[in-house]
Amino acid sequence: MTTFRKLRAIAGMALTWGLAWVPLSLVSITALTLLSGRWPGPALLGAAAAAGLLAGAVSGTLFGTLLASTAHERTVARLSARRMAALGVFSGMVPAGLMAVGAALQFPDGGQAIALILARVVGITAILGAASAGALLWTVRRAPPLPREVPIRELANGPAGAA
Repeated sequence: MTTFRKLRAIAGMALTWGLAWVPLSLVSITALTLLSGRWPGPALLGAAAAAGLLAGAVSGTLFGTLLASTAHERTVARLSARRMAALGVFSGMVPAGLMAVGAALQFPDGGQAIALILARVVGITAILGAASAGALLWTVRRAPPLPREVPIRELANGPAGAA
């Protein structure tokens, strides 16, 4: 796979994960807010949507990069579900984990409470990462096979072996 195709695939993964994580972020923030006895306002929902888009895009970029660097000429359909899930969990945990560490370092007095909240988010994003990777693998394994790519010289000269 050429470098351009890898970059295009990574960008597509970032966009797909970012868009997929928006509704999941909205559902989780709504559930957490309702459990605390309040109703989420539009500002909170907007921030959750933006955070979901950004976290999903970062996680998707990391997942796509790891996948491109570890797959070695294998197709996604041939990768094990365990490897895909592990890459998804790791990719999902990184953005929230970095936020938790940053909050603990930036707010030494109240940082523990923020870090505890973000630790829960790390768990949620790990699940989202594994689910995103699993959905990708499920989709790829059930997709119809693509037609064989025909090299340009075969198009110009006819199929190999033809006189």
